[in-house]
Amino acid sequence: MAPSRLTPMTPVLSLLRPVAISLAVASLVACQPPGQDPPAASAPAPVPAAVTSAPPLGASAAGFTPLPSPEQVLAALPVGRPDPFAPVVAPAQAAGPAAGSPADALRLTGVLHSRRGPEAFVQLAPGQSGAVCVGPRGRCSGSGLPPLLPPGWSVERIDVAQGRLLLNQAGQRRILSL
Repeated sequence: MAPSRLTPMTPVLSLLRPVAISLAVASLVACQPPGQDPPAASAPAPVPAAVTSAPPLGASAAGFTPLPSPEQVLAALPVGRPDPFAPVVAPAQAAGPAAGSPADALRLTGVLHSRRGPEAFVQLAPGQSGAVCVGPRGRCSGSGLPPLLPPGWSVERIDVAQGRLLLNQAGQRRILSL
């Protein structure tokens, strides 16, 4: 028989091993949520049998709506994409505010007081809007933008507090309010 290799620590380690195991089990049980039983040391749960047939395409399992097929997704998408460089204004509207009656289509959409003074935001037609300032044709000096109003029109006053714009068209005054 081979001589055993005993050290002075072997009896102490043999006593500590059951204590360490019981502490580990106790700490695992303490980590369980309240009201839940600790896991039992038993055989693993049986694996459910494989489903032999898939549900019909129109049926939904447990109230779920079935996803569309890849063909349905592709059919719902528009073909191509809009041209990012296409003009925003249609050719019929490109004639400018002098075409038709701009007085009927003119709408005040906002007012503010900036470093340049009071400014009003107006819309002449769909896709044609911008800022106007006090002066002929509502031109805002220093903005670098062309005047928005047609010749013969001028902005007499912008009342930021009341949300009003006073226009003059060939001697006729017109007041727009928010």
